[in-house]
Amino acid sequence: MAVLVGLALVLPVLAFLFNNVSWSSRGSRADFAQRLERARGASRDWVLGRDAAPIEEVQARWSDLRNPALLYMLVDAAEMSGEDNVKQLALAAQSIAREGWWSRMVDPRFPAPPAAALVGLQEYQRWILYAIGCDQLPIPPDAQRRLLLPDGYRTGQLTHQFLALYFYGRYCAYGPIADQARALMPHLAERIAQEAALDFRLTDLYLQRIVCLLLAGRTDLVRPRWVERVLDAQQVDGGWKYNWYGWDSRIFRFHLAQQPASAHTTAQGLWLVSLIKYRHPEWIAQHYR
Repeated sequence: MAVLVGLALVLPVLAFLFNNVSWSSRGSRADFAQRLERARGASRDWVLGRDAAPIEEVQARWSDLRNPALLYMLVDAAEMSGEDNVKQLALAAQSIAREGWWSRMVDPRFPAPPAAALVGLQEYQRWILYAIGCDQLPIPPDAQRRLLLPDGYRTGQLTHQFLALYFYGRYCAYGPIADQARALMPHLAERIAQEAALDFRLTDLYLQRIVCLLLAGRTDLVRPRWVERVLDAQQVDGGWKYNWYGWDSRIFRFHLAQQPASAHTTAQGLWLVSLIKYRHPEWIAQHYR
């Protein structure tokens, strides 16, 4: 019993240290920059299907990458790097999307979403549609109230709330809650950083949390160990898996079968390394000499 109690006390501490403390030398700034560029290039090639994967697998990736939020990430990463081939792939994927209004996330020429588009969607998806619809699909008072809850969500719902606020600022900068949305994002970023410190499982959500901190401009909250773990987790083919050794971001969900890299995670991985490389080089300068 004493051993079990001891393990129950020690294991959480070890998990916290494993997730947050770098035990080895970080290396030079030049070494890290090369490593970051290799990760970016490998994930870009995975998206483009240059990793010698079977054509059926590549086609499945592109089908998954029609998710409008993932397309936004790919277009933004491509615009940062100036690589037109990734952007053209994303634009081609969105052009055949079934619901054209979602494509406004990457191309404003698409029509604003109608009210009927909200039916059957999850809450955060409705928030994003209100953002890209803006004046033509105004966000109702109850949706405003819930979107602006400072402590109403956690884990994946929290990062989705943050991303909805981010997209609201991008597409509805002069909307009725734009100022409140901008004011709330730093608070949510701090809550996301607290979760990132405690959740050692390197899942899709792990990458998403770091992305949110970068989008908030809170590079002071991004620990080097988190980024190093993300880079270590990149697969040989350039992609990232959805879960951590079969353990999903949801606490009681496991996948025992071997899983390949995920389009959902890899698009966020490409976006993450691009954000650090191109928009937040000060983070590199702060942590690597």
